[in-house]
Amino acid sequence: MAPLDQARCLRILELPATAGLDEIRQAYQLQKRIHGKPLEAFSAPGMDEFALELRRDLLEELDAAFRCLCELHQENAREPAPEPAPEPAAPAPAPAGSLRLAREAAGLDLDQLAEATRVRRELLAALEEGRFETLRLAPVVVRGYLMACLNAIGLTDEAAQAVHLEPFRRWQRTAASSGPGSPR
Repeated sequence: MAPLDQARCLRILELPATAGLDEIRQAYQLQKRIHGKPLEAFSAPGMDEFALELRRDLLEELDAAFRCLCELHQENAREPAPEPAPEPAAPAPAPAGSLRLAREAAGLDLDQLAEATRVRRELLAALEEGRFETLRLAPVVVRGYLMACLNAIGLTDEAAQAVHLEPFRRWQRTAASSGPGSPR
């Protein structure tokens, strides 16, 4: 594997240049959850012999990017670099864009997801970006759209779904406490 520079590590973990240690750790754990699952559902015929090798290479690249960013953070902050944390028992809060990460990990673009879920592309983009206030839909409808997306992506595990529904629930609590204009 070629040496990793900071920009490449940030791209691998899909992080902004300003990411802190907690964001790095969360993104790493999310990527490990997404890419660490067996690929049987996503394997194409004739590609079976490459699936395990490619996944192993990807996981090694994730580990290397995580270590590199932690070391850089350590040099800048003079803190000890943590080892990659084991998979948490309870899901960590999803970073912004995690629905997009999951969709991309499943090999789907927005048009394919729109076709699979029968949800308009613009609505899917708003869901991925956390722009729930722009949807002007009943919360039960928004939640239904989110669940349809997660099922189409292949995230049927309740814990994984809870992680991806948390940004919506947070927005819903905030909007409800702000009074008029709160979600229906």
